[in-house]
Amino acid sequence: MVYVPLGFRYMDALRKGRPVHRRFDDFYIRHPFMDRGKRAKIFAPFDALAGFNEMILSKQTIYVKKEELSEDDSLKLDSRLDLLSRLIQNSNDARDRDIFITVTYFEPCTDISNEAYGSGGLYTEKSGRVIAVDTIFKILKVDSMKIDFGDIRSVDGKVFEEYGDNEAACHFSD
Repeated sequence: MVYVPLGFRYMDALRKGRPVHRRFDDFYIRHPFMDRGKRAKIFAPFDALAGFNEMILSKQTIYVKKEELSEDDSLKLDSRLDLLSRLIQNSNDARDRDIFITVTYFEPCTDISNEAYGSGGLYTEKSGRVIAVDTIFKILKVDSMKIDFGDIRSVDGKVFEEYGDNEAACHFSD
């Protein structure tokens, strides 16, 4: 039983109940029934400002300036990259040796609308197999990612424990 307040404006419509239409009368033809799936789309939320939420989220990312490596860290990184270039001179060496490393590198901000564009970025870690070490163009290829030597902060992996980090340990024979 439905309790309706006194003086309800639409009491007559409430008493009549839901209209019943015969199949193929004028109203039915102009307003056919809609299945629930299509009807649900009418009430689904939509993004009135396309990309606005992504832009807000991008502003929450805290970008940092690229740090210069200390002389010790720079020498350590150079010796590790040198070791990798000696171990992997071609794609056959990369496949045979199967060296896995973790690289921490600087990735510049690519969001044009952010104030950090051109001056800031994020430090990112990438773990994977070393595919190539190009000492001419100064690029380290890990899996399918190419990383510029100048953007690398550190390189870690079991291979450096095996061969050591000092210059004397870098000289080896195949």
